[in-house]
Amino acid sequence: MAESPAAPTVAAPPPRGALVSPALDFLAVGGLSIVACVALHLVFPPDADLRRLGKVLYWSGLVANWPHFLLSYQLLYWDRRRALLSRPRFVWAGVVAPALLAAALAAPLVAGSPELLGGCVQAMFFLVGWHYVKQAYGCAIVLAAQSGYFLGVGEKAVVRWNLYALWWLGFAAVNTVPEGYVFEGVRYSSLELPRAGLVAGFVAVAATGLAVVAVILRKWRRDGAPPPRNAVVAFLSIHVWFLPVLRHPGFVLMLPFFHGLQYLLFALRFAHGKAAAAEAAGARPWFGFYVGSALVLGALAFVAIPRLLDARLPYDRDRYGPTLALALITLFINIHHYLIDNVIWRRDDPDVRRYLR
Repeated sequence: MAESPAAPTVAAPPPRGALVSPALDFLAVGGLSIVACVALHLVFPPDADLRRLGKVLYWSGLVANWPHFLLSYQLLYWDRRRALLSRPRFVWAGVVAPALLAAALAAPLVAGSPELLGGCVQAMFFLVGWHYVKQAYGCAIVLAAQSGYFLGVGEKAVVRWNLYALWWLGFAAVNTVPEGYVFEGVRYSSLELPRAGLVAGFVAVAATGLAVVAVILRKWRRDGAPPPRNAVVAFLSIHVWFLPVLRHPGFVLMLPFFHGLQYLLFALRFAHGKAAAAEAAGARPWFGFYVGSALVLGALAFVAIPRLLDARLPYDRDRYGPTLALALITLFINIHHYLIDNVIWRRDDPDVRRYLR
């Protein structure tokens, strides 16, 4: 695929401070999720029957959540294919990590231990918090920078520590009660952490949150400019997603959709920028195929293939649940996706700097 740094882009650039447009960015980066959270609390009591909503949200994964996983695979194994075996971080994410992850998920089956498989589920949920807050942080920083709003090193550290505290709080909130849970048919139990861990999480989120407010107000007073709206929305949305006091069963079901939507805003902007530059240099249009293949691969990975395997593979369904293949595939793709994103979305990556603008 020929590319030229000097080639003009086909599409008109977005407005300053936006990836697509200020309004669409606002909705995708977290504004829609905040509106949905408020609406859900106003319309549905926490004990409402949400089975119909759950079905709708499950299939909403087809257009946002499932493709966002597969786009990360395309970004690594296609866009970075020339560096896949030459740059250490790509070797780790593309070769070493999936091999280790496959071995870790096979271990419970070899050992005949559903409890060990439940531990893998807990590991995924611990890492998902890390992944969500890192994405929210990246969204906020990129959108702020596009508007000419830059935080210093120490100011960024304050924001990160608030998000890390939120990550811990979200994880502790569901693991300080003696509950049993089910993930894609796999049963697992709460870690029953000491309640002091939950209290510490609330204190840390509150203290670091006040520190973030102080940092922003000081910068506002010094520079005379408030932080950009969409950067603020990206930062606040993850708090709405994670704070236990805002937890509603229906809204929890929505989180994968909103997370996927947030990711797609950046991934598709990156892919479109790269495709536009390639087309300007004379290459064939491929953006539509790029998006379409993510939709198809998402449906295959999370629906068609798991259902086929679960219907045909012989295994102890009493021990591992009725959808073991779905659970294993979902665990693998989720955790691997977190590791992929950790190496491809970097400020020093030349493609990210060139096309995500």
